[in-house]
Amino acid sequence: MLTGVVDGDAEAPGLRLPSGQVVHGRPREDAADGHVGEQGHRDSHDEVLRPGAPGIALVPPDAVALYRQAPHGSPRNVLTARVTGLERSGALVSVRLELEEGQRLSAAVTAGAVAELGITEGREVCCVIKAVQVRILARRG
Repeated sequence: MLTGVVDGDAEAPGLRLPSGQVVHGRPREDAADGHVGEQGHRDSHDEVLRPGAPGIALVPPDAVALYRQAPHGSPRNVLTARVTGLERSGALVSVRLELEEGQRLSAAVTAGAVAELGITEGREVCCVIKAVQVRILARRG
């Protein structure tokens, strides 16, 4: 989970991090009618999503890809982070990351990827997250 302020609207939601960088999210659909929400649309907790309001970005660990350098391509969200911990569970490794803003993120990658990329505690990596994997919500109080 990342925190910041809402940037954009329900059709093109984003979250502006303290560094000023924007994390782009997927357009939301209204559960009642299946239409993409409009500005001022309410989320599942009945909170209004308004530009400039406090917000959060939910990012599942399996939606975070790690690279040594920023890749070129369709993902809109590329964040630089430092590895703060590694925890292996079978073939997967949970990689704990700290962004430049002091915010934390987790990535779930294979043990083979950790070895191939030379991921160790303290290493700087690029975290790539496809916008369709990010959910932007209004933050409560």
